[in-house]
Amino acid sequence: MCIDNMRIFMAREAHPQRTAALISIREHVARLGTVEGQRAARELFPAIGKPTWEGWCRVVRLGDRADVEPLAESFAVTTRPITPITAGVELRGFEFDQRIAEMDAAARALIDVAWPVDPETRRRGRVKNPMLLKAAHAALAQTAGLVVKHQEAAWSYERCLERMEELVDTASAVLKGAGDRELTGKFIQALGELEARWANPGHRYGRGVSPARAAPDF
Repeated sequence: MCIDNMRIFMAREAHPQRTAALISIREHVARLGTVEGQRAARELFPAIGKPTWEGWCRVVRLGDRADVEPLAESFAVTTRPITPITAGVELRGFEFDQRIAEMDAAARALIDVAWPVDPETRRRGRVKNPMLLKAAHAALAQTAGLVVKHQEAAWSYERCLERMEELVDTASAVLKGAGDRELTGKFIQALGELEARWANPGHRYGRGVSPARAAPDF
């Protein structure tokens, strides 16, 4: 049984006279026309069965020349000229914030579909599609992760801290040389307020962190 299956899937070898017959049919048809050309070519291959011969004639009529043309001509590579960027083409930036906003809006739209809001009560009712809701929440989490990674790359906390320390040292040296105690006190107070604000880890990434609260539509 395995041998029979192998025979079924094995490619059938082409008839040894197929290529010569196709060439002959094409040449005779070009000189004598379709009917007379096929008849004249048929006389050169009397041993070929009628169904096989009609199939070869059909190949010629359809213009399939893959069996008789050189391989390079059959698979010729088509090249297209490269269109240069001209001054009239407007180059646009990546627009990271805009894309994040679109992704966030799409995820929230999925949430509204999976967990719709009742137009009368303005509250969410029964979850209609738990799997879609799960996918929407995963999309929101992914968006938040992208924002954090982007901010980490754009605003390195270690680099900002290094620059801040250098700025403080420079300003302190200037104030110390000026001998103005009142101005020095105000400067130290401002630094304390800045330090308290940056104690929130969210500011390290340019995003504030606030406690979660229940939405009014729940």
